Amino acid sequence: MACIDVALGAVESADLVVTDAGTTETALGTVLSSADIRKSDTNDAALGGISTTVNVQVAETAGDCLGATIPLDCTGATWAACYQVTSATLTALRACAAASDADDDGVNPEWDGTFVEDGNGCQDLGGGAYQQYWYGHDIGAVCIGGKAVSNIEVFYYSDGVTPWFEVNIVLTGGVTGMICDLYKYDGGDPTGVYPGDAYCCDDDIEIEECPA
Repeated sequence: MACIDVALGAVESADLVVTDAGTTETALGTVLSSADIRKSDTNDAALGGISTTVNVQVAETAGDCLGATIPLDCTGATWAACYQVTSATLTALRACAAASDADDDGVNPEWDGTFVEDGNGCQDLGGGAYQQYWYGHDIGAVCIGGKAVSNIEVFYYSDGVTPWFEVNIVLTGGVTGMICDLYKYDGGDPTGVYPGDAYCCDDDIEIEECPA
């Protein structure tokens, strides 16, 4: 299961929200209005002060939101050199791309779903900010669902306050060229579920480490 973002007004009394500075999952119905719960942007706020339309973190199964937190910098992080979208995710991405109005591609090979570390490792941007990339097209130009791709990457960024991972997939041309721009604010590496939004045909994206 997963740690998901849910509008506070849609969270049920028995649902587990993140409390105690991210260290505990507590049924919403037992949380005092003065107690802090975690919003989807990983900032904590008093329950009584959060609008019902604001997304908060909810555990689908106990423990889902209590994984290792993303480090504020990537120095010394033991992230893998290769990650991949799951086969189900790749199938969904191909279908989404095929349905888009992006440019057709009858030449380039179909992307196999892998993201390979770009070789530059952890980049210190100064001022407490860090970034790292895993690219999905190191082999050269690729396509998804028969449509040309201009960009595929997993991106780590930290501003020294809130770190995140991002999955970004952009097709070439068309108003629906971007089919994926999703963020993950929990977990110690790029693996896990990136909740869907207006892109990706509203689907979540799930990433796992490549087999050895």
